[in-house]
Amino acid sequence: MVAFEERSLFMSSLEEIKIVFSFSVCDQMEPPDEIVIAMYIRVKRSKATYFIQCDPTETILDIKQKLHVLIDQPVNDQRLILMGTGEVLEDSKTLADQKVENDAIVALTLRKDDNEFEDIDIVKPNDFYQSRDADGGSW
Repeated sequence: MVAFEERSLFMSSLEEIKIVFSFSVCDQMEPPDEIVIAMYIRVKRSKATYFIQCDPTETILDIKQKLHVLIDQPVNDQRLILMGTGEVLEDSKTLADQKVENDAIVALTLRKDDNEFEDIDIVKPNDFYQSRDADGGSW
């Protein structure tokens, strides 16, 4: 049985960062059959960033189920896109199969009312901060 613990950190009023810790709940502590190296991926949508703890053997469907707990959107209405390549990640494949590495950035898009998926919408911090040169160097 796997349980999830969510903690939110507010870096500024512009972006909320959520960290999800998953851990196993069992009656007896037994040593694992194999050692699996944990990793994190950053799932971004609009102003939100979700840090998801996972391992390379988890499928994309597993990741979508973790997101379902956080955002209350059905897994069928979620699409994950690897930002480095623009590749849409397939539910049945593992993170390792699709070359998703530790600290990868993955965009989350949701299905709209017309049954199409929305475009990628990730707000970058520099979208909110004006450059020093824009106002003569004083701010």
